[in-house]
Amino acid sequence: MKDRFDLEDEILKLYSFADDLGVVSELIMDNLELSAETQDKSVNVLIGIETMLKIHADKMMDTMCQCFKIGEYRDFDSSQLTIKSVLTDDDDYGKIEESCNCNCPCDQ
Repeated sequence: MKDRFDLEDEILKLYSFADDLGVVSELIMDNLELSAETQDKSVNVLIGIETMLKIHADKMMDTMCQCFKIGEYRDFDSSQLTIKSVLTDDDDYGKIEESCNCNCPCDQ
């Protein structure tokens, strides 16, 4: 069964596809056999599609984050946090960081 990571991977593939369109646009511009008008029209179409794909991927990623409460949409109840003691220079900071097992957004 697929999960949110599979969904994220599929969304990221859209960004990759959009980047590939940018590469094709560059190749068209470098093709000396095409007229300037043909190059311009072709590249404009590809840039438009590339932009639409990126916008759609952004929207899909935001929707996924809302559905799974990721990033800025993460539920966080600050009332669960407590301060047990004030840290001093004598404290072993590494030991304190390792002991954090709460649901806080700490950098672990």
